[in-house]
Amino acid sequence: GLEGYDGLRIEAVEILQRHEAGRVTLTVNAKTHGDLPAALRVTLTDPDGAKTTYANGSGALEITIDQPRLWQPNGWGEHPLYTLAVACLNGKGEVEDETTRRIGLRTLVLSRDRDEFGEEFCLKVNGHKLFSMGADYIPEDNLIGRATPERTRKLLADCAASHFNAIRVWGGGYYPEDWFLDACDELGLIVWQDLMFACNIYKMTDAFEHNIVAEVRDNLLRIRHHACIGLISGNNEMESGWCDWPAVVAHSPALKADYIKQFEYVLKKECAELAPQIDYWPSSPSSGGCFDDPNSYDRGDVHCWDVWHGLKPFEDYRRKYPRYCSEFGFESFPNLKTVESYTLPEDRNIFSRVMESHQKCVGGNGKILYYLSQNYQYPTTFPHLLYASQLLQAEAMRAGVEHWRRYRGRCMGAIYWQLNDCWPVASWASIDSKGRWKLLQYAAARFFAPVLASCERDGFRVRLNVANDTLAPFRGMLSV
Repeated sequence: GLEGYDGLRIEAVEILQRHEAGRVTLTVNAKTHGDLPAALRVTLTDPDGAKTTYANGSGALEITIDQPRLWQPNGWGEHPLYTLAVACLNGKGEVEDETTRRIGLRTLVLSRDRDEFGEEFCLKVNGHKLFSMGADYIPEDNLIGRATPERTRKLLADCAASHFNAIRVWGGGYYPEDWFLDACDELGLIVWQDLMFACNIYKMTDAFEHNIVAEVRDNLLRIRHHACIGLISGNNEMESGWCDWPAVVAHSPALKADYIKQFEYVLKKECAELAPQIDYWPSSPSSGGCFDDPNSYDRGDVHCWDVWHGLKPFEDYRRKYPRYCSEFGFESFPNLKTVESYTLPEDRNIFSRVMESHQKCVGGNGKILYYLSQNYQYPTTFPHLLYASQLLQAEAMRAGVEHWRRYRGRCMGAIYWQLNDCWPVASWASIDSKGRWKLLQYAAARFFAPVLASCERDGFRVRLNVANDTLAPFRGMLSV
């Protein structure tokens, strides 16, 4: 849209939080544009609807909230939100412009403490270390304009109902709409926000630098106040690409140097300036930057694809101990009703032209059959084959998540690839493009349960484990 204005206009609002025992102090600063001096007025509405108004002559305004109601992630408690109505006034005391922000009172930092295994990687909320459980989010439609607040809300509500406490917004898509972040605030879903750079090589010309700085500034100013924003990552798989992908490694050292400039200097500096209370991570996966073993299992986050792309059995997850797994996945076909929406009866064979066109992973259908041969008898009908592929997918993800939850502390995150689809397709999604749950989504509701019992076989020994990812002690009877 285009907006005309004269006088004063609020260009940006910064809200910083300082937490002390029984008290939170907010520092509110509004950047205005115009020739007139501006005074600031802020009306704070608490979660129960009580309003308090604060004003000053100029500069930042401090607000003290006693006995604050803290925002907690899903599974840890409630997600109360406070509303700040920010107005700038001219010399006559008249409102020239106003805007509102909803915030949650919480501390949310990335903890990288040293330990016996190397360096931990976990989100710490209100002083407590969180085991992140969730999935990677991609655009909801290949025609972006078809996405709606109602559709997004349903998708995220399904996540909350399945005990997710985190969502990673993948850097190969686009910055989410305000309504996405509003819903995550309300549902207690922590957002790992990639900047929109992925799987590519960028040349840092002056014009390109100016362009991406403007892009990141616009989006940080828009999203930085949200309670749900837990981490900002520079890109998806570009650091590891420079280390491991033959087509990337062969490029010039100058372009490799441009990567460092872009993600470990220019954009890192912008994030530190504009969102100083949100931690920045240079890439995903990464061990901290500078091409230093970016997919290390001793520090940082990893993308684990030996199961599926590497054709390793599901048990291979039990040999891996990442500090935080931000990508791992397994494909399946969509639900039968979804397949019927883009096929005719004669197309319903997974190697038909139409079904192959709706499979964009090279060799994907063959991989599904490879794993099928290891785990089940061959289904005799097309609907049963679709169903069996979803059983495989659910079992693969369960194997990884349950193992990593058994080693909570060493591993502090399991974010599977992927949550959703942008069109009807065989894919790694747990909810297909029509919003229908695959079996993986039902399985996620079990393996992401706050209190989880699981067992681990080691030869002729079986070890039983109960993981409690709530803030309260749990007592119960384990029946085997």
